[in-house]
Amino acid sequence: MSLQHSFTVPDTIYLSNGPYAIGRYPKPDGTMQGAIFTHCYDKRIRAYAIDGTLLNTSDRPTSCHGMVSLADFNGDGYPEVYAGSDIFDAATLKWL
Repeated sequence: MSLQHSFTVPDTIYLSNGPYAIGRYPKPDGTMQGAIFTHCYDKRIRAYAIDGTLLNTSDRPTSCHGMVSLADFNGDGYPEVYAGSDIFDAATLKWL
């Protein structure tokens, strides 16, 4: 195994020592957006592009401190982002 790519997130104050999830979601134009999702110290989830650009911040904090993960809860073939019992749309990070 070898490192293929790395980046520095410009607003590192928002990052904790983990957890992270990597996934992709459809954009309105039909292409796919890859993202790194982080569960941050303020309990909000943030999505970053592979180059470190902030894509979105969740519209509300989660009710927990813990893992951020991806699952296809609604069966549409694309993941939702969740932490604890809070589920967010991956593309917008709006609470579902």
